[in-house]
Amino acid sequence: MTEEGSLAGVAERSDRLAELAERRAELAPPGLSDAEIQDFQKRCDDEAVLWREMVRLARIPELRLAKELWPRIDQGCKDCHSVYRKERS
Repeated sequence: MTEEGSLAGVAERSDRLAELAERRAELAPPGLSDAEIQDFQKRCDDEAVLWREMVRLARIPELRLAKELWPRIDQGCKDCHSVYRKERS
């Protein structure tokens, strides 16, 4: 994948996460307490903010090294969601 294609993919994911963050209350798993829903919403907000910041940084030529961080950040997001699912089961 080209750098531009990779950046476009990250930007698209950032937009999607922002959209999901706006709908986070209705997307929360059923049966959560109010405190758990707030925690879920915060996690959604944090992930969307993180991806928007990565897109911003990746557009700065001097910070092209940011693309090296994408896989680590993506894995961190997957780990967080995996832990959250395990905590709920």
